Amino acid sequence: MKWKRAVGAAGSCVWVLWLALAGCTGDMVQIAAPTPGPTDPGLGAVIWCTKLPWQIVSPRKPRDSALPITVDVSVHIMQVLMGAHREAKYKVDGQRWPWAIAPSDDAVMSKVNVYVPYKDTVKQQTVEYWTESMVDTMFGANTGASGKVREFWKKHDIQLNLVDVEKCAYEPRMIRPDRLHRDAMLTPQTTTPWTGQLFRSINRVFTEQRPGDLHVFLWWSVAEGDVDDAEFKKLEMLSGKTPIAYLHGNGVVGYSRSASRGGPAVWIGAYECLSPPDWSPDRCARLIAHEVGHAFGLHHVEEPDDNLMHVDVSKHGLTLDCAQVRNAQEEARGQFR
Repeated sequence: MKWKRAVGAAGSCVWVLWLALAGCTGDMVQIAAPTPGPTDPGLGAVIWCTKLPWQIVSPRKPRDSALPITVDVSVHIMQVLMGAHREAKYKVDGQRWPWAIAPSDDAVMSKVNVYVPYKDTVKQQTVEYWTESMVDTMFGANTGASGKVREFWKKHDIQLNLVDVEKCAYEPRMIRPDRLHRDAMLTPQTTTPWTGQLFRSINRVFTEQRPGDLHVFLWWSVAEGDVDDAEFKKLEMLSGKTPIAYLHGNGVVGYSRSASRGGPAVWIGAYECLSPPDWSPDRCARLIAHEVGHAFGLHHVEEPDDNLMHVDVSKHGLTLDCAQVRNAQEEARGQFR
């Protein structure tokens, strides 16, 4: 594949990707698209990124750095643009939540009111997603805070060095070969045949430009199931009064692969990782640390229960054995130095 760097009128860099489905093979063809305007992405612009005005306190490491193991981290907050396809009013209508469950295009990086499952019903609650404060909580963005994810890996002599945070806007129909408008992003953990190629293609736009970084993509949702599984949440009425939420989709909260398998990239769903009552910033941080472990080449384990790489997402602990630490360090040295 070939990628073209476009520069907007203001001089800011715009990374443009064009994906097209050729027949039924899932082969994605690249074409350099025109530069998008300030508000209208245009037909060809699929992903374009602008740096957020957040102070980053971690300088990018020199390539000949003498630090033991330092991994530069670039965070991409993926803003889905639904346009007229987004519901005019975000509400529970007593029947279902469609895939477009975000109340606004900026929900992925805002504090917003969303409906979340609660016991035998649902309730509206203000939830903080990937705001400046939350990114700081996870990675140490602008206040010198250690960052929950960074602190975990620092204990194992791997320093995650946040060097860039940007907002990357995209239109779903221009990324997805099925041309559907959905807030969610598919991961390869489905039976839909082209999702693996989609994962690698999106990652490559960024990894080819900054090959020495670990790229963390923060989406609104990554839990979409197969393409024909059109509902993420379905609300049904109990006795005509109480709405009950049923989960659909693949249930994925995060997804990651090392450089040899389409990365190094970590994908995280804001809605799945930060929405209560099941999730919190602490638990989300463990999930992100787990996915970073995959980017460092670690695999799932079934025991012990408190291991960070446990296959059951509900059991992610904060421990790694000596072999896991050694393997992660070797992989990190090989990929990022």
